[in-house]
Amino acid sequence: MQTGKAARIALIVGAFGLVAFGCQFVAGIAGLEATDETGETCDEAACGPYACNAEGTACNTSCTRMTGGCKEDAVCAAPMNQNGTCNECGWQAMSGVCPSAECDSCAGNVCTRVCDQPDECMQADMDAGTFTLQLDTRQAPARLECKDQCNDVLVNCMGGSPCEVVCEEGGCQNLTVKCGPDGACSLVCKGQSCAGATVICGDNRCTATCDAAVEIDLVCGGSCDCKSETCL
Repeated sequence: MQTGKAARIALIVGAFGLVAFGCQFVAGIAGLEATDETGETCDEAACGPYACNAEGTACNTSCTRMTGGCKEDAVCAAPMNQNGTCNECGWQAMSGVCPSAECDSCAGNVCTRVCDQPDECMQADMDAGTFTLQLDTRQAPARLECKDQCNDVLVNCMGGSPCEVVCEEGGCQNLTVKCGPDGACSLVCKGQSCAGATVICGDNRCTATCDAAVEIDLVCGGSCDCKSETCL
């Protein structure tokens, strides 16, 4: 009698063990299936100018200047601390009307300012600190023609349209050009101009072109395309 009872207990225990094992096995299969369904990876080639998100599961759909969100060869066009869009390198903001009242000329919708008056673009009092020239590129592209001036000054570009500074023979000594965060930017040095000049790039295309082998400091930073031609 005891042998028969023990056999029945063993059979019951074995049956429950099989049930428990079977539940674990089914749960394991379900877990594998869930992993397969959620384990999709982001194909960055299909994201356009956007990068994949931090999880690597999808393309970003916006960007900020602080946190990024774009590919390395793209630029984020966004107000500070706000969401914006990623654009291909060399992107330009849609231009409005050239503000003619603030420009010497408006050829091709480019607001051109020419330094052709004595000390117009120079710091008269060297003890007054850095002399700053503002180039507003929020409405239209801006071009500053320094002629033989713009020595020891800061040119500050602001906006998403292209900003260009052109220096003639002997001008732009120790000049600093600070590009806007998302606007394309360029410095053109003719003759022996631009000795000791510095270009601080933003995130967009940034170039420096020299007629002669003049030594300048090109600070690329996060620029998506940063290069110089002939400049040292």
